[in-house]
Amino acid sequence: MLTTNTMRYGTDEFASRKQARLEAKSPWNTAGQTNIEGFEVASSIPADSNVRLIFKVDGAYHVFDSSHAPVAYTGADDIDGILENGNTPDELADVTDISSWIGKEIYPVIVLDASPEATVMPKVKISLKVRNNQDKFEMSEESAEYSLVYDEETGTLPKIISCVAELGDEGQGSTTVQASIKGADGTWSEYMSLANIANITASAIKYKASYAVQTINGDDTAKVRSVTLRYASGETSVSGDTAAEIYTVTQSYAEGLGYCNVLVKHKKLKNAIMDAYVAFKSETSKREMIQIGMGTGERQTLTLGVDNVADTGINHASIKIYVNSRNYVGFSYNTETSEVTLTAEAGAAISASYEYGWEQETWNKMTLQNTEPYQGSSTMCASRFAYTLPSDAGTKTVSNVKLVISRPTGIVEDELLGIATGSKQAFVLPYAASKDTIQCTGSWSYDEDTQIITVVAARDTEIRISYTWTAENPAIYGMTVGWAIAA
Repeated sequence: MLTTNTMRYGTDEFASRKQARLEAKSPWNTAGQTNIEGFEVASSIPADSNVRLIFKVDGAYHVFDSSHAPVAYTGADDIDGILENGNTPDELADVTDISSWIGKEIYPVIVLDASPEATVMPKVKISLKVRNNQDKFEMSEESAEYSLVYDEETGTLPKIISCVAELGDEGQGSTTVQASIKGADGTWSEYMSLANIANITASAIKYKASYAVQTINGDDTAKVRSVTLRYASGETSVSGDTAAEIYTVTQSYAEGLGYCNVLVKHKKLKNAIMDAYVAFKSETSKREMIQIGMGTGERQTLTLGVDNVADTGINHASIKIYVNSRNYVGFSYNTETSEVTLTAEAGAAISASYEYGWEQETWNKMTLQNTEPYQGSSTMCASRFAYTLPSDAGTKTVSNVKLVISRPTGIVEDELLGIATGSKQAFVLPYAASKDTIQCTGSWSYDEDTQIITVVAARDTEIRISYTWTAENPAIYGMTVGWAIAA
């Protein structure tokens, strides 16, 4: 098992040249381990600052020489000597084997040095990597909590449509992603497979990824490329300064499609941007309960296909695995090889159902035809988008739509607001300024809700302002999509 012991040091209360010698009170204990594979080191060292380290092992102090081997060090109480002869964080990051310290207690000693004028002090984080060769490297990590947007006045929670993880496992690496959801009563569920959260209502979600590999820095890789959550609610909003994407459910029709029209009901936009896109695809094929293998009692990888020939373009959200005709959810799927990995009892029949021949979505930007107030509202608008599929595109029977909503940011520099009268003046800013970035002539106050800045400056002087801004938080209240057959 890979274990780390982490310490962080920093100081900002030294006189003259700011220096400190910090020796750990508790050791790194390597008893029972078979390998010490070096250090994990991260540091932040401002200009005219230094960080050096030595180590106390079996009562004696050591540094690492140019060959990355530990050698005895004297003068462990001399700060200036350690600053001259101790190891830098970069030197320790190059150490890959400290077998001679196995089974010993190791005390790091850190010396920090900064100029008297320094306002930002040097910091270092160091971890010792130890390993038992009999163990498999495993770790789990939990994500932040992600709130799902919904109408809090009605209290109607959004319903999860699907949740799919794209993995990047290689070699003997394996990754499992689970989700926990917060219900209407505010409590979190146990972690469950992503397939099991479909059609459940939730106010928030968080994820846990579990990784396992046989070797580090070898051929094994366990990673999550992405997790895509699709859910439906009465209202969707965007926070942060990046784009959010809202997808409709993919629809399949018997006849070829040729036209798409979208009507979006939304909060009136100022600086936020909303675009609509539509994707058209050919009809997919389906496999129903085809046998793909027999259980061995151990973890095994099987191909989704017929006669061991992998199907391509598999819709991973549609995959269902059955063991002895019973639904099985503890599998992982490799999108690059069309393979599933699972454990089933020896002799059990393993079957699969899924859609394949699924084309990659090619998103066509729709044309904004008009935006107008919604039923006379001053705060709500309706925008209509349309797209006509080219006549030579072939027969397309599957389609879905996405909205891309973004909050751009910008900088206003030295803009003239007006000439001062010597009395209080109010100006409406064209953008939602970040209050802590405002630089303005005279004394001022700013109302973030109305974007009004009130200024008092000396008569006849130019009132100039600089600030950074972020577009308002947009909200989508509803979306209606219609398709028409090709002419």
